[in-house]
Amino acid sequence: MSTSYTWGARSWLKATPEAEWGVFDPSASPIWLRLEGDRPLTLQPRAFVREIAAADARGETIDHVLARIEVTGTLTTPLYPDQAGALLSWGLSPLAVGEPATYRLPSMTLDVFDGHRARRFLGTRVQTFSLKTSAADPVVLTRLTLQAGRVDPVDLVVSEPSASVWPAGPPYGLHDLQGGLLLGSPLSRKGFNLVELVVENRIDPVFDEEIHAGDLLYCGRTVSLTLRQRDRGNEPAFDQTAHETQTRVAPAKLIFQRGGRSVEINLRSRCRITEIHVETPLHGSKTRVLQIRSDFDPVAGDSLGWIVI
Repeated sequence: MSTSYTWGARSWLKATPEAEWGVFDPSASPIWLRLEGDRPLTLQPRAFVREIAAADARGETIDHVLARIEVTGTLTTPLYPDQAGALLSWGLSPLAVGEPATYRLPSMTLDVFDGHRARRFLGTRVQTFSLKTSAADPVVLTRLTLQAGRVDPVDLVVSEPSASVWPAGPPYGLHDLQGGLLLGSPLSRKGFNLVELVVENRIDPVFDEEIHAGDLLYCGRTVSLTLRQRDRGNEPAFDQTAHETQTRVAPAKLIFQRGGRSVEINLRSRCRITEIHVETPLHGSKTRVLQIRSDFDPVAGDSLGWIVI
């Protein structure tokens, strides 16, 4: 008798925006996110328990109480021009709600077929949004650390999608950044072999008497940018001075563009260089690594903005 094994290449993921957190919206337009590489999706529920170790069990665990179930994991997908707006909106755009305003991150319902079974994750929000490209791996990859409210117990079928739902054309690459990295002085820079933007959304999961999260509250964020540049003998004195004096660096922008499509990420006007690290290998060329932090800009009302065309 033959045995059927689960194959990761028979997996797919549909993300549907939610109008209300944790509630699937059948009227919304979904996007199908390409799962690329090994372990592209690790989202799953994890049970946390309070163990009871007792004297009558010789100091060993004799019982336990279920405390909560957290649904966490990561998602890795290339940044395609057709999907950039949806991904950046999901991870980078907290929405003002009510008066006085509180802020909430957009949420998605994720329908996943993992090669064996289908699952629906409700109320999925982005805790960490990472966008990275390098000379070693020129594809612009988005790596999202996710938190979801719960797994929907409903029986679900996620059929294999048709070819028409996938993005048209290749994803953005490092070469699409040519002339599109603006930072202080000199304003337009080239020669970078690594660019990584990391946005860490502070999420406070609400666990009261229920074992599933009652909400995933947004409590601010930090925005940082890491750049690695090969030294060409003309190291800008501006960077070192700005770092030592902690002078604001403006503007700081990443612009990926191809044909008539573009993604512009604006780190506003209150950036500062938090670290400069010089690498001088014996058998390689000298490189400089800049770490930049984007602080809250009271004029713009945030620490980061973006435009997709």
